Amino acid sequence: MFVRAGRKLVDECSKVCCRVQGLKRLNRSESIASNFPLNGLNVCHAPRAFSTALKVGPTKTETAEAFASIPTQQPEPEFASGTTVNLKEAKKFQEVADLWWDTERGPFAALHSMSPIRCQFIRSSVCAHFGLRTDQLEPFSGLTMLDVGCGGGLLCEPLARMGAEVTGVDAVAHSIQVASAHAQRDPVISRRVTYRTAAAETLVEEGVQFDVVLSLEVIEHVDDVEGFVASLAALTKPGGAVVLSTLNRTPTSYALAVLAAEELLRWVPRGTHEWGKFVMPEEMAMLTHRAGLEMQTLTGMVYNPITTRW
Repeated sequence: MFVRAGRKLVDECSKVCCRVQGLKRLNRSESIASNFPLNGLNVCHAPRAFSTALKVGPTKTETAEAFASIPTQQPEPEFASGTTVNLKEAKKFQEVADLWWDTERGPFAALHSMSPIRCQFIRSSVCAHFGLRTDQLEPFSGLTMLDVGCGGGLLCEPLARMGAEVTGVDAVAHSIQVASAHAQRDPVISRRVTYRTAAAETLVEEGVQFDVVLSLEVIEHVDDVEGFVASLAALTKPGGAVVLSTLNRTPTSYALAVLAAEELLRWVPRGTHEWGKFVMPEEMAMLTHRAGLEMQTLTGMVYNPITTRW
């Protein structure tokens, strides 16, 4: 296990950039294609026999049978199904899904405020891993990325702006609808990002893989944490990278994420966080190791309520 020398652990959150252990790094020419705040169109032609039947004057029974044979469209489920999906947690995010892009006062405002420093970490870590230049406008050009638990697309959009082909999945259908609608505002983003309601294990069953798999501030909201991390690893191409982030389970994180963010400042609804499900750095290292990942970088960040900066 390689961990960058001189790293400094910070109590409030931890970010992990991992690579698939024991497998070669992909060259750019090959298809290669953390941090929590406290807070188609188908045109169908009717069969000729059916049209003829209508012309000769079908009986009411024949017509009823014909139309009854047309399948009705089933409504999309509100939530994705999967062994790692916690419906109680999913319902929390469904209730506030319309507020994903409220950058000032919404429950995700803190996520917006930390986005620049979080994206800086991802940019530098991924470029270092794949040997890419960080001074390019679109350093992720040619890379495929998966954001598991993408919510309203807060991370997918900057990844797309940096050149990646991004797939965002979330267990909450309404969050995906919000993300899709927001992406339509920018033709570049709408061309590069694909959203769907799905759990990580569903994609594993489909056999798809990506150069980079990310899941930020999600692991503390799922069932079967070990199975979740294993799914992320299975979704990563050989030589690819995984980026994870979560709140660290410390007294400070309880004070800031639960007491301050939920009870005092009301940044997020009460019950958003379960302190006992926060993941400590050593636990994250163990989970990634069991999933066949090798830790490369471990770092942290903290929110300063006085300066309101990360």
